[in-house]
Amino acid sequence: EPIPVLGLKGMFKKMLEEDAALVIWTPYGGMMDKIPEAEIPFPHRSGTIFMIQYYRSWSDSEKRPDMRIKWIRELYSYMTPYVS
Repeated sequence: EPIPVLGLKGMFKKMLEEDAALVIWTPYGGMMDKIPEAEIPFPHRSGTIFMIQYYRSWSDSEKRPDMRIKWIRELYSYMTPYVS
């Protein structure tokens, strides 16, 4: 199932809490669904709409890296109902 608009709005709101956060969407399906599994060993087939990568960098000199880790864990937790 696609992520509902309300879920996306919540994700974007969470993303705006950080100044250098990034989301990378990698679409799946389409042509890959047409190629038989026996021809190409690609596990992300039917039923997988896309892969989402969350990114937030910080420097070694940052005083509170634990806050960045807390933020990414909160984002993962928020997105859990929408992803597999």
